[in-house]
Amino acid sequence: MHRDLSHLALILIAMLLSSLSGCADNAKPAPARNVIMISIDTLRADRLGTYGNSAPTSPSLDAAAAQGVVFDKAITAAPWTLPSHASMVTGRYPSGHGLRTLELRMNQGIPTLGTVLRDRGFDTGAFVNVLFLGGGSGFPRGFDDFLITPSKPSRAGAAKEVVSHIKTWLSEPREKPVFLFAHFFDPHSGYQSLPQYEAMFVGDEPNRFDGSTRQIIHASTGKIPPVEAHEADHLRLLYDAGIRQLDDELGIFFAWLQNGGWLKDTLVVVTSDHGEEFLDHARLLHGETHYDEVMQVPLIMFGAGVPRGVRIATPVSIVDIVPTVLGVLNEEPIEGIDGHDLRALWDAPQSEQARFFEQRAILSETGPEMEDNLRSVRKGRHKLIVNVASDEQELFDLMDDPGETRNIAPDHPELVAVLVKELESLTGRGLGTERAPPMSQELRDRLQALGYAVPDEG
Repeated sequence: MHRDLSHLALILIAMLLSSLSGCADNAKPAPARNVIMISIDTLRADRLGTYGNSAPTSPSLDAAAAQGVVFDKAITAAPWTLPSHASMVTGRYPSGHGLRTLELRMNQGIPTLGTVLRDRGFDTGAFVNVLFLGGGSGFPRGFDDFLITPSKPSRAGAAKEVVSHIKTWLSEPREKPVFLFAHFFDPHSGYQSLPQYEAMFVGDEPNRFDGSTRQIIHASTGKIPPVEAHEADHLRLLYDAGIRQLDDELGIFFAWLQNGGWLKDTLVVVTSDHGEEFLDHARLLHGETHYDEVMQVPLIMFGAGVPRGVRIATPVSIVDIVPTVLGVLNEEPIEGIDGHDLRALWDAPQSEQARFFEQRAILSETGPEMEDNLRSVRKGRHKLIVNVASDEQELFDLMDDPGETRNIAPDHPELVAVLVKELESLTGRGLGTERAPPMSQELRDRLQALGYAVPDEG
């Protein structure tokens, strides 16, 4: 089975490379007419080959990345799904779009990439893999077609089904350009994939953890003995197996796009809402900290409208996706958002506009869990994490201490003060908050099963 999977990956990679090899690296990219945005839930950047993982987790994504633009340090706007996805489609930080907790929703007066492109003549569709990106969040605004394929407690996951729905939608006859949003939940806990994928990464040694979310939560809450370091390594390998299973499905989808001629005039954006913890800072899962194992996500752009074989080391934010997509499509920007068009970083890396990105501050908000207490800001080599409820502050020099192990805030009060001002200047640029409608019992049960601290009704 290992050979079969490797052979499939090689075929898919060859097809993808062939599809994108029509222009030289220094040639002007073909213009983009359509855009496909892919969000892979809970995918931390360093588990992909293109971000340094030596294990074979992502041959299809790595092949796509090699033919496009890779952002080495893309930072999410929040450590959990709802606010980060809202930032992904609005270009605003959580305090700007309003969706900061489960009890709130995205402000309905704020334009999204979907509403803007639909109003400008695009067919818009979204295919998401989790219930709570549904109507109560405000996320579906702007999509002509919105389909939820709920995540399933199955080792096969739901990616194949999601891709099938996407193919059906893209195959419909149409004259308008397309904006498609695709969300895959598969890497999220529980980390349980098909046996042939787990066999690629996990050895035969017995381990008491099977990757289920329930078991991890029980270990984190004291119902069973806590996870030890070697057990966290085992969970990480189970997580890797799930990434590879999804990567093979994405490879098949990319090949389908190539065979259908989509990649000639379609920009494809691949990113994630947040990463995952495996005792990097004594925690598991996500949502409770702002350390980079959760906050750094992949950001890859390939296809029409972008150059080939470019890597960008400058830190960027997922709020930059919206203005960049609009720029690549030659569409007018949205005024007043937090994000910035990143094209200068590959078109004119020595320009003043590109240097702006080296000097700016990047904000992240919300947490722990479903609360709204954590803030972090990074500028240059430094990152400050603030808990507004406890007044705790952590300052890290990311160049000398990329693992964020030494809090230097007590030794640098002046720098802390500067970064606090930067943080305050970036928050609250929205139209206010709106309450979300009451959750269904089904949604409450599903969220609790995934480890979220769901607030009591009323």
